[in-house]
Amino acid sequence: MILSANAQGSWRGCVLLNSLLSGMRTKARGAKAKTAGARKIEAKKTRAEREDESVSQAGGPGAVNLVKLCVGADSLEDLADWVTIRTAENQKRGLGRVHDHVTRMFPRRREDLLDGGSLYWVIKGVVRARQSIVDLQSVSGADGIERCAILLDPQLIETESQPRRAFQGWRYLEQSAAPGDLKESAEGTPPELKAALAELGLL
Repeated sequence: MILSANAQGSWRGCVLLNSLLSGMRTKARGAKAKTAGARKIEAKKTRAEREDESVSQAGGPGAVNLVKLCVGADSLEDLADWVTIRTAENQKRGLGRVHDHVTRMFPRRREDLLDGGSLYWVIKGVVRARQSIVDLQSVSGADGIERCAILLDPQLIETESQPRRAFQGWRYLEQSAAPGDLKESAEGTPPELKAALAELGLL
């Protein structure tokens, strides 16, 4: 069958259009697959990794802190006793006069933390004290799992009370959001009263 010139032109146009549409569909499927893959990768990231990235994007150079629950301590005195015991043990082992705390995740913002950062301790839902961070070191236990040893100055500095909800592991704490060191006028106030005043924003 011989097609007229007009019919041949229309046929070629349909072939070209179908080819273009097929190429567009293929590209769309590829883009959708890439998006799905990126979502899967994001979903696999740990909470600490996601927070690490978000804080790194938001913050610039300079000191940053960590905040962590003081598990097992019911009072500031409990924490002080533990610091004294661990510091004495480290001295006997030849590690120097430091208090150490081992945690699973190694902070990526090491340089910022060592630029004057502190570890703030949460006791019974309230930030109560801080210790200056001396160093961060990789350590491996008997199970062979690598962890992070946070080396701390044994001096425990009491801070203004700051309520904190429960969380797992550690969190970054920007200097602008960190509670100040306790004012002398507030010393001697019962911890329960400090916590209540902090809840009301009066301390």
